[in-house]
Amino acid sequence: MSKTVGVIVIAAAIAGGAFYYTNSQAEKAIKAQIEIANNQLNTPEINLIAPGLQISYQDVSANVLFKSYSISGLTLSSAAFGNIVNVDLIELKNVHPQKLTNKASSRISGVKIGDALLAQITQNTDYLKGLSFSVEQDYEYFKDGQLSWNFSTKINDEFELQSSFSLADMQNFWQLAKVASELSNEQKVALQNNADFEEEVVHSLKKAALNSATITLHNNGFIERSFAEFGAKKGLTYEVFKTMSLITLSVQANVPDEINTPLTEFLNSPKHLTMSVSFNEPLSFTKLENGEYEDEVSTPEDVIKFSNFKLSAN
Repeated sequence: MSKTVGVIVIAAAIAGGAFYYTNSQAEKAIKAQIEIANNQLNTPEINLIAPGLQISYQDVSANVLFKSYSISGLTLSSAAFGNIVNVDLIELKNVHPQKLTNKASSRISGVKIGDALLAQITQNTDYLKGLSFSVEQDYEYFKDGQLSWNFSTKINDEFELQSSFSLADMQNFWQLAKVASELSNEQKVALQNNADFEEEVVHSLKKAALNSATITLHNNGFIERSFAEFGAKKGLTYEVFKTMSLITLSVQANVPDEINTPLTEFLNSPKHLTMSVSFNEPLSFTKLENGEYEDEVSTPEDVIKFSNFKLSAN
């Protein structure tokens, strides 16, 4: 019995050591990527604008088992100016350093303007110091070429912009992205200035199509406070902006009620505004570029019907 226990303890120790080693290697890979980014920031062209740009961080953490990685206390600074941007935390989930995964998410939180950037601003610095940004995104690619992508950005607890897109026929783009993700770091750097590859990417995106999209704005006093901070001295308060906008809407005879009514409601009480489109057949970017939809969308009412356009407020 004691021998069995001993074997289990030894096996657990080996497994724990292997897990620690794997996580440690992943952390080293992340640090190496940051170092590559620093090298890219120190080119003669960039140094002319902002000498000595550098990314620094407090800690890097990896959990390979759960495919989660994080960077805390990240700072973008310049040797000439000091801190430009500070980031509390970057979190990545279900990612691979050398392979594009079919599903992943990321979150960047606590993004604040640094002292170097604030020093270039002569007004409203206290207001800008109080702003904290966060960004979240996730995507999922399906075998039939469908791609869902969600993105949101938030400012304090006062403002949030959310968007979600459903795309079709993304196979060509995804294949290009997968090939690029598996290249060495040196090859990836070279690819950034490869005109032929850029053309391939653009061509692959033109073959794609849009199924649907939704964009939602949440406002909790941010819009009004921003007008008060930046427009009050020039006489452009939110009330003035609202009045001007409502007058403009009232004289636009060709604005359909489906747009006019929710916009008016939002301007009177700017809380929530949601816009969505959903196509009966995926909207082909190639056909759109070639003007093949022009006959179907000659009037605003046609556009609403063609795209199943919806706008709602509060």
